[in-house]
Amino acid sequence: MHCLRILVAACALLAAGCAGLDPAPELTRADIVRMTRAGDPPAVIVERLKATSSIVWLSAAEVAELRQSGVAPEVLEYLQAAQLSEMRRRAQFDQLLYGPERTPFSRCTGFPPGDGRYGGFFAPFC
Repeated sequence: MHCLRILVAACALLAAGCAGLDPAPELTRADIVRMTRAGDPPAVIVERLKATSSIVWLSAAEVAELRQSGVAPEVLEYLQAAQLSEMRRRAQFDQLLYGPERTPFSRCTGFPPGDGRYGGFFAPFC
């Protein structure tokens, strides 16, 4: 009986912990334009982007479209800074995984095909 109470309490704690990890949905370009047209100040939009950990991947043309839609320069600057930060984070992760070569396939260079010195998962691709 005592073990059952502990099990129920542990399950309740686990469920409560997982519910707290459910992130808010990321914002899209359309959400940003909608918030701008609704009159939300740039600081509120930026805080919402931070709270949802939104990374909106934008091309130069899309940045120009957002500017023409009335999105404040502060919001556009944050969007570009967040995109650059995410690109750097991904590059660091790739370097952590694969070393300074940046990709697993770059480790194939310098070995003649079939000489037996390079093995492993990527050997068939070298």
